[in-house]
Amino acid sequence: MVFYDGVGKGTFKVFDGSSHQYLFTYPDANNELEQHDFIDDNSIINRNGTLNYLDYPIYRRVKINRQDSTFQRLEQVDLSGMIDNINRLAHLNDTLYTAMNSDTEFNAHQSLLFSSKSSTVLKTFAEYPEEGLVFESPEAKSAQYRYTVVADEARGQIAVFYTYVNLIRFYDFTGALLKEVRVGSYTTPQIPKERNLYFLAPVATDDNIYVLYLNQNNASVNEDPETIRPELQVYNWEGELLKRSYIDAPVYTFDVSVAGDQLIGIAFQEEGAILQASPEL
Repeated sequence: MVFYDGVGKGTFKVFDGSSHQYLFTYPDANNELEQHDFIDDNSIINRNGTLNYLDYPIYRRVKINRQDSTFQRLEQVDLSGMIDNINRLAHLNDTLYTAMNSDTEFNAHQSLLFSSKSSTVLKTFAEYPEEGLVFESPEAKSAQYRYTVVADEARGQIAVFYTYVNLIRFYDFTGALLKEVRVGSYTTPQIPKERNLYFLAPVATDDNIYVLYLNQNNASVNEDPETIRPELQVYNWEGELLKRSYIDAPVYTFDVSVAGDQLIGIAFQEEGAILQASPEL
């Protein structure tokens, strides 16, 4: 299990999936830590021992070797020539990516599809959740409707979890909307301190998607993050809610085992990890 630590240059902490013990930090001071100047923490995918993430503008893939506490750098892709603003990037397959739009040229749609083999946007997709609101800039509009994406290459599907809207959307890799799940109240205040935080840190396995659900005031959480008491929600790739579990701790990020039967969460007031292991997951 791997967690991103955004302190300083940004590192990843690796834990053993069975014993839940801390193993090592990647990269360490001797391994090109200076390259980690800007990591998009919403781009991080940890599947089957391979860590994928955007170290802007480089998309990196790293093989984590837990047995001997080492890592192996795999291929990397320079995305600097693709689009001007790469934000909330998700890697879909070997060449296909999606990112959140903040460009006036594509202001009618919220998301972009592009390829590492081309310097142009292949397609724009995804209508904004609310229409008719006026924003001072495309960046302000993107901030209000920001989201986190997880993808499943085998299914060819994307799941989009909105941060400030009670909304989940499922798309295929062409950008076609497959399903929309409205969880609760649908209106989003434009004043940041009046917004609620809803979905955080989705994690995808081969079968399901695990996500933290808060429904707490954004300003209150930022001022006192230890008040976080999230609910863990489990969805399948058809958009059906399978299970809900209350976490009585200020967990803000987590990872799950491959089998989906154990969870390690990072809490604000803890130095290490806290484990929530439950057959109900």
